[in-house]
Amino acid sequence: MTPLVTDDPARGIVPTANHRTEGERDIERLGRAQPPARGAHPAIIRRSAYGARHTEAGARRSAYGGWTKSGRAVVVPDVMSHAMGDHAERIAVPRADELRTDVAELLPLTAQPGREPARTMAVLARQADLLGPFLGWAAALALNGVLSHRDHELLALRVASNCGSEFEWDEHAEYARGAGLTDAEIATVAGPVAGGSWSEAERALLRAADELHSSTDVTEATWSVLSAHYDAPALVEILFVVGQYTMLSMVANAAGIPSDTGPA
Repeated sequence: MTPLVTDDPARGIVPTANHRTEGERDIERLGRAQPPARGAHPAIIRRSAYGARHTEAGARRSAYGGWTKSGRAVVVPDVMSHAMGDHAERIAVPRADELRTDVAELLPLTAQPGREPARTMAVLARQADLLGPFLGWAAALALNGVLSHRDHELLALRVASNCGSEFEWDEHAEYARGAGLTDAEIATVAGPVAGGSWSEAERALLRAADELHSSTDVTEATWSVLSAHYDAPALVEILFVVGQYTMLSMVANAAGIPSDTGPA
């Protein structure tokens, strides 16, 4: 069974956790879904690093080595220099004829019209039985989340920086702008926590991401600050958001998936 799609005006085209047995009808609905309005929050497909972002005519290389479809610079911190090391693509993006029929039909519909699916989702499609459930989980994490978009993207960027994942960083630098972060703030996320003009809650979020990365735990001091600003559902979500983007960063790095924000 394939996940349904909704056209959420706040977040664009998103798969839901609900399923139907008429797979062809699901595919038709996916195909009819409209792209989000200009300025709308990115779709969960793209927010979770599986909606393609390809350059268009006029896109230009930035001083940081990043690209966006609009030509705006993607700030890629120096920490990304170790991302993926020197190894080449290890798991190639499959051709449509290599995929199971239902997956070959679903995969293109995870991308915005006129674009290709993100390489992370194309690689995941090689394990056919995981793609649909993953789309449902990723949708639930975003659509049913209680964290603000800003908090979500702060965590995603910090995780990408800690993991040295240029793929995830490029994805979420763009989404962070949509959540209201400035270019200066995005660049600062990769630096020392004390170096930014963050609120107490935001500093605690960044520290939590660091501590989970280094020790798979959160110190009592950091947890105390977090619990003063967030309720139990938000605290649970913080842990899962860090875990989600850690997993996706590991996949992108280990599978040798290059950032898909630059020219082919």
